Order: sequence, then C-alpha cells, then structure tokens
Amino acid sequence: MFVETYILRLLAGFLEYGTLSTVADKLYTSQPAVSRAFKKLEDEIGAPLFERKKNRIELNEKGRTVAEYAKRIMDLQGEMMEKVSPQGAGTRTFSIASVAILPAMRMMQELQEKHPGAQVTYKIIDNEAGVLKALNEGSADIGITLKAPAQRNTAPKNTCRSGSR
Repeated sequence: MFVETYILRLLAGFLEYGTLSTVADKLYTSQPAVSRAFKKLEDEIGAPLFERKKNRIELNEKGRTVAEYAKRIMDLQGEMMEKVSPQGAGTRTFSIASVAILPAMRMMQELQEKHPGAQVTYKIIDNEAGVLKALNEGSADIGITLKAPAQRNTAPKNTCRSGSR
C-alpha cells in the first residue's frame, strides 16, 4: 500500500483544524477534493477512519492513529527537506544587485528576518542595465533599480516590479 503525500498532508491538516472546510481553506483545495482524498485513504486502508455525523465528520480511534502518523511523516519530510534541500532553512542564499546601497541593505535585512540562517549578499552596480544583466545572467536573484527598465522585453522572465514605498 502506498499513501500519497497529498492525502497525508490533508489528514494531518484535519487533525490540526478539525473540519473539512478549514482544511480545504488552509491547504488551498476544495472541500469535495478533501472528502474524495479521505474516501480514497479509507479504501486503501480498508477501514473507516471517520465517524460521520449530521453536517460534520470526526476522526475515530483508527483515524486518530493514522492522522498522528500522517503528522509525524509530514514533520519528518519537512525536517528532511530543511537538511538536504538548497531551499531549506539555513542553506537558502539570496544575491541582490542594486544601483543604490540603502535599498539593498534594507532588502538584505528583510530577507534575513524572514529567512533566519539565510546567506544574503549584495553588490552595487552603476546602472539599471547592469542590474538587468546580472538578473538575466543569474548572478543576482533580486534586482533593485531606481526606475523601470526602458524596454519591457529587457527584464528577465518571472520578475516582479514594484513601486517605491
């Protein structure tokens, strides 16, 4: 038997939140999709995991056991990803290319606050074209300019532009 990670995540969510609608909202799916996933899990296990009552469901004893294992599995998966993934906490790196030092330092501080343990570097570049070049070449993850690029098609794909704060 193989239980999909998606279903385990939903079940761990149900253990935490207690209702189908909250699980659906918190995990960005629909309530019918959660219900189908739970039915599929019950079919795979071969036993009911829920007590179905009018307008709600609750975990039965087996369901609580399976949900607790699901939570442990999801916690272990998260721990594994943090230890081995380049995107994991503590190993995340950001490189900033900027035409101005103060915005680069502010961005660096914000990234370090939001991603404790991350390594953040910045380099000051003389002009906007140099910042765009660094983004296009992949030597920078974030670019800070004082004005929008003159040509829309010069910005790298998947860039996000925002106005000044």
